[in-house]
Amino acid sequence: MKSADLTLPSSVVTVAEAAQILGISKPAIYQGLRNGRLKSWHEQGRRVMARDQLEARWWGSSQRPGSDHVGPRARSVAQRLNGFLGANWPAPPWDDDQLVTLLLCIELAQGGDG
Repeated sequence: MKSADLTLPSSVVTVAEAAQILGISKPAIYQGLRNGRLKSWHEQGRRVMARDQLEARWWGSSQRPGSDHVGPRARSVAQRLNGFLGANWPAPPWDDDQLVTLLLCIELAQGGDG
């Protein structure tokens, strides 16, 4: 049977594309392939996988928490961070100086009451 006779998914992605889609590293994709969490095949000398099955196979039955899902610790840090930054802090993207300030404030906010 020739590869042209096979029915392939309409959308295939490479390892690099899969890593970008899932927001994880390429080594994490390779680990998922080794442990059977992800399935792939070789096509034209590249390892590819089905785009439509990628997230379902990676995240499994558990749903990836949405960006609005935060725990009590994160809520506490966010409240302290807002206190340091105030209401006039600009939205992203930030320049280098703003990013350094933000990171320092996050460290202070995570430090707690100390």
